[in-house]
Amino acid sequence: MARWTRSVIRHRRPIIACWLVLFVVGGAAAANLGDLLSNRFSVPGSDSERGLDLLKDKRNPAPLSQEARDNLFGSKQFAR
Repeated sequence: MARWTRSVIRHRRPIIACWLVLFVVGGAAAANLGDLLSNRFSVPGSDSERGLDLLKDKRNPAPLSQEARDNLFGSKQFAR
């Protein structure tokens, strides 16, 4: 172990340079990895595509009115 430590200390600049290069290459690879891992497949006009479109429409509904919030929660204490 002492021999390994002396070797690392003796060659610290090339070792730090290698770690920096690995860090930069790893960051670049991770930045581009998301596109490769996508499992999005669509066939325009299919039933599943129409279902996804309906879900997208329902995901962001209009905000509730004060009256609807009162009816839903039963109290005005939850009003925003």
